[in-house]
Amino acid sequence: MAIRRKNYILIFALVWACNAPVSEDANHVSVIKLDPLLTSKKEKVNLSEIAESIEYIILETNEQSIFGHIVAPEEQIKFFEKGILISDKRKLLHFNYHGNFIGEIGKRGNGPTEYADIRDFAINPSLQQIAVLSPPNQRTFIYDYSGDGTKDFMVDFWPLHIASLGDDFVYIIPKGRRKPHGYHTLKFLSHNNSGNQELLIDYFDKKSSESVALSSNQRLYQIKDNELSFWEFHYDTIWRISPDRKITPAFYLDYEENKLPNKYLFDENVSQHEEKDQYVRLWGFVESERFFFFDMDNKNKLNRVYFDKMLHTGANLRFDRKGNGYHFEFHNDMDGGLHFWPDGEMGENRVFKLVYPHELLAHFSDENSAEKIGLSLHSMDKSDNPILMIVKLKD
Repeated sequence: MAIRRKNYILIFALVWACNAPVSEDANHVSVIKLDPLLTSKKEKVNLSEIAESIEYIILETNEQSIFGHIVAPEEQIKFFEKGILISDKRKLLHFNYHGNFIGEIGKRGNGPTEYADIRDFAINPSLQQIAVLSPPNQRTFIYDYSGDGTKDFMVDFWPLHIASLGDDFVYIIPKGRRKPHGYHTLKFLSHNNSGNQELLIDYFDKKSSESVALSSNQRLYQIKDNELSFWEFHYDTIWRISPDRKITPAFYLDYEENKLPNKYLFDENVSQHEEKDQYVRLWGFVESERFFFFDMDNKNKLNRVYFDKMLHTGANLRFDRKGNGYHFEFHNDMDGGLHFWPDGEMGENRVFKLVYPHELLAHFSDENSAEKIGLSLHSMDKSDNPILMIVKLKD
């Protein structure tokens, strides 16, 4: 019990430091002021300003490898030493870095080691395991890298996301499912589900008689080996979690007076859209070693903002083309291909975007211009799997 008391003191101290102006106690936290970024608009920002190179991975299409629509690429596409894993929520497919289809991880069904669907999945490199979280089964299924099931265990607290840290699996439990069930924001399970289940203290929820609306807008992701990053909608801090389960605030997002008030988190106010539309809301982001790419709603208008962590500069890519709509992406001045805004992080200072065949067929006017970047239009069909556009960012 003494250990738990120490954890409470540590975590609440960190939260106090991040919700107050940066002080000597929290000067290790980097503050990102969002208002100057939102108002710093440029007619065109070239991709070459932030990137070094572009490559394309054409994902093989056949009866076994074709997959459905990817709604959240930052969650449904993950990279590891053996290649690329892609989930369309119904199956989990393995491709190598040449785009060749390797095989399926597990199977959908009702038999042993078979899942009903896939809410999220995680890769554990140290144990060479792939974990699939299946809420209808209330289980996590464990597979080896060849896709064979090895075991499964009960997960009865309704998480929405899973990640790997060391030999542990870390789960996020969303708002609206925490206090009624006695659970908190993050929960660790050992890889063998030994029953040594440990709660990470919930530093987000405040005691309230009001019902908190369910939110699935969370991120649990990896930028560095042996370190996780965590963010949740409405909160202004991005956290780092070390293998010894130490939590430290890394970035504080300063909304100033434009932050959505807490009252809109409660069920009775969550549908008041007209009132909420006057505020700035961060819906999601992609982070690399050097850059942030923020998707934001500013007074009910989409804004895409990038931030350079090294130079402390950035800009809003939302630009009115005066009667021709808006553009929200980096202008591709590097290879003549499609303009770019990242869908997810890849590691090693790389980010990716899913490019669909119909987009390429509409973009390129002739076969020769596409072949210059290694793409063959005549062999491409609109029903094929999408292509991964990989951008190596500047260090």
